[in-house]
Amino acid sequence: MFWIGWLCVAAAGALLASLGNVYSHWQKLPPGPWGWPIVGCLFCVSRRNLHRSFAELATKYGPIVYLNMGSRATVVISSPEVARAVFREHDVQFASRPRYSTPFKHISQNFKDLVFAPYGGRWKNLRKICSTELFTASKVNMFGGIRKAELHDFCNSIAMRAAAGEEVNLSVCFQELLTNLMSSVLFGKKFYTSDLPPVAEAAAYRATWGMLTQESGKIYLGDYIPALHWLDRLRGKDQRIRKTIIPALQGLLNSVIEERRKQLRRDKPRDFVDVMVALNDQKSLSNDEIVAIIQDMLLAGTGTTRSTLEWGFSELVRHPEVQRRAQEELDRVVGRERYVQESDLSGLPYIQALVKEIMRLHPAAPLGLPHFNSCPVSLAGYTIPANSTLHVNIWTICRDSSSWERAHEFRPERFLGSCHNLLGQHFELIPFSSGRRRCAGINLALLHVSLTLAYLLHRFEWRPPPGVDVSEIDMSETTGLACFRTVPLRVSVRPRLELP
Repeated sequence: MFWIGWLCVAAAGALLASLGNVYSHWQKLPPGPWGWPIVGCLFCVSRRNLHRSFAELATKYGPIVYLNMGSRATVVISSPEVARAVFREHDVQFASRPRYSTPFKHISQNFKDLVFAPYGGRWKNLRKICSTELFTASKVNMFGGIRKAELHDFCNSIAMRAAAGEEVNLSVCFQELLTNLMSSVLFGKKFYTSDLPPVAEAAAYRATWGMLTQESGKIYLGDYIPALHWLDRLRGKDQRIRKTIIPALQGLLNSVIEERRKQLRRDKPRDFVDVMVALNDQKSLSNDEIVAIIQDMLLAGTGTTRSTLEWGFSELVRHPEVQRRAQEELDRVVGRERYVQESDLSGLPYIQALVKEIMRLHPAAPLGLPHFNSCPVSLAGYTIPANSTLHVNIWTICRDSSSWERAHEFRPERFLGSCHNLLGQHFELIPFSSGRRRCAGINLALLHVSLTLAYLLHRFEWRPPPGVDVSEIDMSETTGLACFRTVPLRVSVRPRLELP
């Protein structure tokens, strides 16, 4: 009976919070659905494909929609014009993040990272460090040898499966490749390997990060109705993250940091952890901040990049004419006597167009990350109340028929001769978001996607499994930390080059 009393008190508090938003009658709020008391529109939209639910609302209510998700006042932007206003005219006002409780609080070391931290002095310092110390051209180029070795090993493993007549599960393969790429540039260690004894951290990392990715895509009631946050704990929903997953991951990362501190050579850093430990010794970064940044990089470098490659190869298998055109360019520019090198990428305009079209049609994070305003903002003729959560529906914007001809079709040639880039300057194409909170690792992400795409297209032909027509490839999606295929991508492969 005791918990029922607390439930009533919490529900009453949540109801008052919801009623507090009803003063919209007295304000010029954007149009949108009313929703239910307490829960608002929380159960009226699909959490599995929230970007599509928001797109349907935009069709009904327009490019700026207001709704209550639980007791959270929520605004959804669905046009390039309003996105431009957000990121150009009101960037500072919307530069913060809402404080979701679980699991992002734990991933970010209580919001001490770059991705989820509120806007302010700490965030500015972290952004400066990432821009001037971590993601500079020289630091990115420093790991070119690692990328070359990882891609070579990856392609050899694909070739062995092709020779044995096996289907290839590209979803799993990309997870392994990108984890190895990121763990190598971060720690100098591969976390997936078949021919060596696993490093001590590898098994713990794979199990822990897999659980974290799975848990992070779930609904936590307390994130939307804070008064009911205790119900998540009562139901054990955050216990796994708070008591098992995060402590295991933090213990793993702290042990790596301490090991590197003992071995550090400031004049010759071997990986990103060395760079950050040196900054830690200079009091520029705390241990918690290093752990949080590492978790950010693993999250983005494996999850979102895997999503982009997975959807990219899904489209390439469905559109063999696009695949052939890309391979013709690779044969013409690179030839068939050597492998693709990073220096080749700038001379491959069709590959560059292909990357843009993949990211336009399938942005890895369809809603980006939420923004938050602490003061009221006048936007597009409407009043956005203080303490609102703002989503920019990148997925809808990138498929806007007023910006793109045949917007829902996969047509890389639309970018040939185009001035569009992916840096957040063209608001009809913002897969990495825009403004102050644009992805800090954009150059590293673009390099990993472009190089992997070019390397794999140069070495192999990619087809549906035997007996499967391209029209039968399942393109359904599910969204958690990133937008992935619901069904793993299985393909058959044929080598194109006779090189060692």
